[in-house]
Amino acid sequence: MLFNLFVIVMLVLDLGVFNRRAHSVSFREALGWSAMWVSLALAFGVLVYFWHGRTASLEFATGYLIELSPLDRLRFWRSAGVQRDQAVAAGR
Repeated sequence: MLFNLFVIVMLVLDLGVFNRRAHSVSFREALGWSAMWVSLALAFGVLVYFWHGRTASLEFATGYLIELSPLDRLRFWRSAGVQRDQAVAAGR
């Protein structure tokens, strides 16, 4: 429940408060936002460690790193075949 509330609050802040006006994002701004989201993920990993222990924290960190890595995209491109083209078109 707490995690879901956190995600909703972060989405509202990101989409409703910080990005109200359309503008071209500079490299510095993108780097700052990326650093903020990664640091929030690290803080969440620390909380998971204290709440659920080392194993759960390592599982979260592993999943987060795989999601950020090119391996996640490789799995998508390799397994989807024809559906991949439809998924990429839908994501545009």
